[in-house]
Amino acid sequence: MALAIKMELTELRKVGAKNPKILIVSDGNNLGDEKDLVKMAKIAAGLGIEIDVFRLGETSNINVLKRLTDITGGTYFYINTIESLQEAVRK
Repeated sequence: MALAIKMELTELRKVGAKNPKILIVSDGNNLGDEKDLVKMAKIAAGLGIEIDVFRLGETSNINVLKRLTDITGGTYFYINTIESLQEAVRK
């Protein structure tokens, strides 16, 4: 996942987005190295890019995903029903 974030950061910088955000939709499994994810989140924060997370289902990696949003000023959503998905999309 860190590589995907890195690629998205590169693209957002190229297009010069006015309100750049990255949306991660994940079940939290197989996220990769936590250190790499945190590093990418810190780079994103330095560039003024927020990372929002939609976490689906039950997982044990809640803290890693939540940390990405905390570092970048993004928003963390736990999606376990259609209603919670609709609420998250409205925000």
